[in-house]
Amino acid sequence: MPKILAIDDKQDNLISLVALLRNLMPECAVITALSGLEGIAKAVEERPDAILLDIQMPGMDGFETCRRLKADETTRPIPVVMVTAVRTDGPSRIKGLEIGADAFLSKPIDEQELVSQLKVVFRIKAAEDALRVERDSLENLVREKTVGLTRLSTAIEQSPETIVITDPEGTIQYVNPAFEKISGYTVSEALGQNPRILKSGQQDEVFYQELWKKISGGETWMGQIVNKRKDGTFYTEEATITPVLDEARRIVNYVAVKRDITEHLALTAQFEQAQKMETVGRLAGGVAHDFNNMLQAILGHTEMALAQVDPASPIFADLQEVRKAAQRSANLTRQLLTFARKQPIAPQIIDLNETVEGMLKMLRRLIGEDINLLWNPGRNLLPVKVDLSQIDQLLTNLCVNAQDAIEGVGTITIVTEATAFDKAWCADHTDFTPGEYISLAVSDTGCGMDREILSHLFEPFFTTKEVGKGTGLGLATVYGVVKQNNGFIHVQSAPGKGTTFKIYFPQQEPLAAI
Repeated sequence: MPKILAIDDKQDNLISLVALLRNLMPECAVITALSGLEGIAKAVEERPDAILLDIQMPGMDGFETCRRLKADETTRPIPVVMVTAVRTDGPSRIKGLEIGADAFLSKPIDEQELVSQLKVVFRIKAAEDALRVERDSLENLVREKTVGLTRLSTAIEQSPETIVITDPEGTIQYVNPAFEKISGYTVSEALGQNPRILKSGQQDEVFYQELWKKISGGETWMGQIVNKRKDGTFYTEEATITPVLDEARRIVNYVAVKRDITEHLALTAQFEQAQKMETVGRLAGGVAHDFNNMLQAILGHTEMALAQVDPASPIFADLQEVRKAAQRSANLTRQLLTFARKQPIAPQIIDLNETVEGMLKMLRRLIGEDINLLWNPGRNLLPVKVDLSQIDQLLTNLCVNAQDAIEGVGTITIVTEATAFDKAWCADHTDFTPGEYISLAVSDTGCGMDREILSHLFEPFFTTKEVGKGTGLGLATVYGVVKQNNGFIHVQSAPGKGTTFKIYFPQQEPLAAI
């Protein structure tokens, strides 16, 4: 049973948090502490799987508590999620991460974000624990033996870790079955070769020279390295390369114990991206809210001035331009508020197919005659609960974005269908929650996007268009609409291969007939 330690100096906060965790994650045990010192003591004694740590505490605050937890070998591996209602600024987050915090949560706590972050830190801790135990076991076993073109023990043969043994010149003498599975090279293809067959070009020559200098000098090298499989795809390994010495302290072999951490790194990057989007959303929402208040004052005074000025006066035309600019700015703030999920919405049960069909005529006029709009509705779909006006906004933004990606003649395809995600699939996609959904996909035959663009796609004001051609808020608005209506979004794209935006909304039971 996973165990969570909650540290907060306010008893009421702990009671509420314990009740929330028991409701959301009944499979977890929850223990509490009312101070940093008490929390450290319980962390040492209980060895929890995660710690929820309040920052604002008298005496020893959350930063100092986290620093001490990460300085202790006993508690260092325990993931720490800092919780705060006050210290939500960028410098505070940076300070916490530098001390060793694994994640941040802002009060009031979003239930979905709480569960998602805890699940991620549980998986990361489990993976790191398994990696640590496996490596220690294998390294101890390998160091005890000097291995020639002979067999290793059954444990090494069955290990999920890649084991590579070379002679002092670097010629491969042994690889285990995990090497075949991960690299794509068979034993016969690897034996007699140099590990250079895995060279990816992602590290420069200095990297390899320093590695060789260290192990040839009798020291162990540890680090991450990007290698290339037989099929040409890259993967990242965490490796330990150890020289094996004979009785005369001469190097007779090198033993490499390596673990494929590509998926682990992807999961970590996904988690960091989710945190970044949450931080950007809070910033955008705060700025938009204050700016919107100022714009309303500008619009109000402009309207009063227009009512008092003769329409024939030159000042009247200037005031009209001020009003237009303020109204355009107000539209931008509404888009920012949508991204930040602070725009008021009125969700209702709708038939997604009927909604899309009602927009097709307008969308065809919007994208022009050179682009063919195809509509492929799924059959017998259950309804979804969303804000109807926001669906119009979402589809319009996606179709305009697709239109801009197509040079000349092309096709935009809109598809709806029913789909479901199980726990296993969601374990690798932390933004998703298991359940049954209706998907809305918008695909285009345009230029596509590379990984760098995809990593910034939904950030406010990010755009690849020329200056004056776009605000960079279209896809940020789409992101906000999807999240505000409890949905998920997934993007597939590659340069020259077009783009597909796939959005998922939870299925709803149809309203009973009257």
